[in-house]
Amino acid sequence: MTGVMGEFRNETIRRLFIGLGVLVALYLGFVMMPIAQVPLSVGGEPKSGLRLAIEGRLHWLGII
Repeated sequence: MTGVMGEFRNETIRRLFIGLGVLVALYLGFVMMPIAQVPLSVGGEPKSGLRLAIEGRLHWLGII
């Protein structure tokens, strides 16, 4: 029984570290990535900061 508990703990810790690594990678990829230059206004009306951030990240990823 003791060996099974030790293996369970090691497996759980390994999965937690993998999950943490994935979260850090997603954070770095979507929050810390450079934002591409996009037009600041549409038809003379300025875009909101949120819209600029979303469009910049999508453009940087090559989606738009």
